[in-house]
Amino acid sequence: MTPDRQVWSQAAALFDELATRPSSEREHIMAGRDVPDSVRRWLNELLEAHDADRSLIIDRRIDDLARGLSGAPGGPAPEELVGQQFGPWRAREHVGRGGMGLVLEGERADGRFEMRVAIKVLDPDAIDADAQSVIEQEVRTLAQLEHPGIARLVDGGVREDGVGWLTMEFVDGLALDAWCDRHEPSRNERIALFRQVADAVSYCHRALVAHGDIKPGNILVDDNGRVRLLDFGIAARLADSTSSSTAVEPMRWCSPGYASPERLAGRAPSISDDVFALGALLFRLIAGHGIRSAPEQTRLISGGFTESNGDVGVRAFTSDDADLDAIIGQALTAKPENRYRSVEALLDDLDRWSDGFPVAARKGGSVYRFRRWFGRHRSLATAGVLAVVALLAGTAVAFWQADRARLAADRAERNAQAAEASQARAEATNRFLLDLFEAEIPDLPPDEMPTTRQIVEQGIEQARDPVTGPPEVRADLMLTLAGILLSRKQLDQADVLIEEAHSLVDTEAHQALAIRLAMLDVDRTRLRNEFNAMESALEHAIAMLDRHNPQAIERLEMQRDLGRLHMRREQHERAAEILEDVQRSARSRADTDDLQLRLAGDLAVVAGRSGQFERAISQFEEVLRLKRTDEQVSPLSLATTLVNLAGLHAQIGQYRLAEFRHNEVLDLLEPFGDLPQGTRATSLLGLADIRRWQGRFEEAERLIERSAEEWRRLLDLDTVEEDFFIHYYRAELYGDAHRYQQAAESIEVAIERMSMGQEAPPGRIAEAQADLARYRCEIGQPTQAEPLLDNARSALVSESSRALAEAEAACAMAGLTDVEASIIPDSLIEQARLEPGDVSVIARLEIRRAEQLLSMSEAEGARELVEIAAVRLQASDVVAGHPLLARAERLEQRLDEQPGG
Repeated sequence: MTPDRQVWSQAAALFDELATRPSSEREHIMAGRDVPDSVRRWLNELLEAHDADRSLIIDRRIDDLARGLSGAPGGPAPEELVGQQFGPWRAREHVGRGGMGLVLEGERADGRFEMRVAIKVLDPDAIDADAQSVIEQEVRTLAQLEHPGIARLVDGGVREDGVGWLTMEFVDGLALDAWCDRHEPSRNERIALFRQVADAVSYCHRALVAHGDIKPGNILVDDNGRVRLLDFGIAARLADSTSSSTAVEPMRWCSPGYASPERLAGRAPSISDDVFALGALLFRLIAGHGIRSAPEQTRLISGGFTESNGDVGVRAFTSDDADLDAIIGQALTAKPENRYRSVEALLDDLDRWSDGFPVAARKGGSVYRFRRWFGRHRSLATAGVLAVVALLAGTAVAFWQADRARLAADRAERNAQAAEASQARAEATNRFLLDLFEAEIPDLPPDEMPTTRQIVEQGIEQARDPVTGPPEVRADLMLTLAGILLSRKQLDQADVLIEEAHSLVDTEAHQALAIRLAMLDVDRTRLRNEFNAMESALEHAIAMLDRHNPQAIERLEMQRDLGRLHMRREQHERAAEILEDVQRSARSRADTDDLQLRLAGDLAVVAGRSGQFERAISQFEEVLRLKRTDEQVSPLSLATTLVNLAGLHAQIGQYRLAEFRHNEVLDLLEPFGDLPQGTRATSLLGLADIRRWQGRFEEAERLIERSAEEWRRLLDLDTVEEDFFIHYYRAELYGDAHRYQQAAESIEVAIERMSMGQEAPPGRIAEAQADLARYRCEIGQPTQAEPLLDNARSALVSESSRALAEAEAACAMAGLTDVEASIIPDSLIEQARLEPGDVSVIARLEIRRAEQLLSMSEAEGARELVEIAAVRLQASDVVAGHPLLARAERLEQRLDEQPGG
C-alpha cells in the first residue's frame, strides 16, 4: 500500500469511529494514540465538515478523498500547468478544481483568433491506454450538443506526456447555489432556474446522452439569470474503461449529495439517475439545503454504502405545498422504476402544479382534483356555491347558476383527465427510451454499448408494436425516430416512418403532431433539394403555426427558411423581401437575439449575390464584430461569417484578404476535424478558386478534392463521385487549363447529376450546358454542341449570360454560326470588369472578343483588348505560362504579323 493510501485509509477508519461521538469522547479516544500529522489534518477537516453539516466541503473534497482511498498518484500542481499547451490551446491561469481534475482558463495558442476557454485537465489515474479513443468519442458526441443551456465542448485529447484534457467554452458566472445565496431569488424564480436546467438535461436525453453529475457546482448562472450546464460525466465514462475495482472508486465521479442510490453503487450514468439528481437539485433550491447531510455524505464516501445494504437516506422536508413536495418526492424515490420516467414527465408535472392542475405525483381522487379546480377558479366556484343556496330558495335563476357550476366541474374533470393522459404519454415515451437502452440486441456482447443505428432500428421495431402505447404515442415516437433518420441522411427510411405515423392518427385531432409532421416535411424536401416541394412544405408549416401557435419561434424560423430557399433559387429580390419581413417581426420580440444575428447574415449574403459587394462586406463586418464581442458565439458561427466575407473579398479582386479569411476559417475549424463542416468545404473551394485564377492548377485540384471529400462526409455518400459538385468544379478547372476534353467529360457528368434532382436551379443547369457546348466546340465537335446551345438559349440570354455568350462565340469560331452575329457583347465585358473576382473570366472574355475582331479584320480593337487582358493577368500574380497569357501572346504575335501591324 502506498504512503498516500495509508494516510487516507487511516483517516477514513478513524472518521467512522469518531463521527457519532461527542467532542469530549473523541479527545479521550485520540489521547493515547500515535496518529501522524498528515492523517490528523485530514481527519480534522472531515470531522469539522461533519459537525457543521457543511456539505459543500464534502462535495469539493470528494475527488481528493477518492484519489487517496484508491491509491492514485495525484495530478500535477496548478502552477506547473499554467503556460503549458493542450493541443492548440494554452493555459493562462488556474481557476479551480472539479470532479474531473484541475480547471484552467485558456486561450487559442497560435493567436489566430480569440476564444476564451476552460481547460479541464483530467487526473492521471483516469487515463489509460484506451483513454484517447474514449475522449475522442465523447468529444464527437458532446460537441454536437447545441443548446442555450449547455456549455459547448470544443476539443479534447491526451498529450504525449499522458495528460488528458478537455476544452469547453468559458462561462462567466456563479455556481447555482452561490448565485442563489447572493441574489436571494423567490421560490418561483428558483423554479424558473430549475426549469432551465431540466430543459437542457431533457435535450441531452433526446440526443441519447446522460449527464451523470448534475449538482449546483456544475451549473453556472450569469448576471442575466441564464444557466449553463457543465461537466457531463466524461470522467465516469473514462473510469468505466479502467480496470479499477476499488469500492469507493465509482463515487469519485459523482457527488454524494445528489447521486441516486444506483449511482452510488457504481452504476453507469442513466436517464433515471439524472431524474433523481434533478429532484435533489429542486430539493436544494426549495429547502435551502441538500437531500443528505454532511455526516451522511462523509459516511457514504468513506465506504458506508453498498448496493446490497441499500442504506442511503434522503432528508425529510415538508414545504407549505403538498403538491410540490409530492413532485420532489417522486423524483427522489429510491427505486428507479418508481421515479418519473423522463425529465419531460417531471417538467410536465411541474407545469401542472404551476397552472393549478392536479399533479400525477399526488395520485389523488376526485376530492383532490376538485380542490385543485377550486384553486384555479375560486370566483366561479364561489358562484356555484351561491347557486346551490339560491336553489334551496326555489328561484329560476338558481337552476341556471347550478347548471353553470355543474358544467364548470365537468370541464375541470375533463382537464384533469387530459392532464393524466398527457402524463401517460410522457411516461410511455420515457419507458420506450429506457427500453431502448435495456433491450438485448442480437449479436451484441452485453458489456458493449450499441451504436446509434442499432438503437434507432430497435426503436423503430418497438414503435411499431401496439403494446408500446396508444396510437398518438407511437406516432410521436415514430416522428422522433424519423427526425434522427433524416439527420443521418437515411431519407427513404424516414419517409416510411413518417407515413406510418400519419396513418396512425387523425392530425385534425392532434394539432401538435400535425405541426411536427409539417416541419418534418420541410426537412425531407430540403435534404432532397426538391425546391418546389420544399416551398409548399414551408408554406404549409407556416400556415399551421399561424393557426395553432402564431407566437412560436418556429414560425419565424420557417419564414426565414422560405427566404433562404428563394436565395438558393437566386431569386434575390424576393428573398430580401421575405427576410426583411422576418427581421421586422423578430425585432419586436425579446427571445430572438440569435435569430436576428442570423438574419443580418442572410441579408448580407443576398446583398452580395445581388452585386452589392461593398454593402454586403460592411454588413458582414458588423455581424463579425458583434459575434467577436459575444463570448457565447461558437467558432462554427464565426467561421460562417468569415467564409462569407472571404467570398466577397474574392469577388472584388482582394485575393490576399480573401485567402487570409479562408485560412482563418480553417484554423477556427481545426478543433472540429472529426466533424464534417460545410463551412470548411466552402473555404477549401474558395482557396481552390484563387489558385485556379492564378494558374496553379495542381494545387487547385487538390483543394477541390478536399472540399468534395468534406461534402461527401456531410451528405453521407460512399464516394465523392456520387455528387455533381466534384465534376462541376473539375470541369471549370480543366477548362481554364485548356484541357477541354477532360472538361467536357466532367461537366457532362455534372449535368446528369444536376438534372437527376441534386441541388441546382434551372438557370445553373442551363449555364452548365452552355459550358459543355463551349468545350465541344473547342475540341472541334460543333455539331454535338448545337442541341446543347439550343437548350441553354431557352433559359439564358447571351447579352447577360457569360456562359452562353462564350459558348456561342467559341462555336462561331468553330464554324457553327456567323462570327459577327455571335460576338461577345461589350456590355458583358464591362459588367465583368465591375465584378473583378474571377480574373480568368474577364481576361477570357477580352481575349475571345479580340480573336473575333481579328477574324473580322478589326485589328486595332483586337490589339487594345489583348493588351488589356495581358496587363490584367500579369497584375494578378498569375503563374508564368498561364494558358490565357500564352493565348494572349499568340494573339499579339498574329497581330504583329498583320500588314501594318
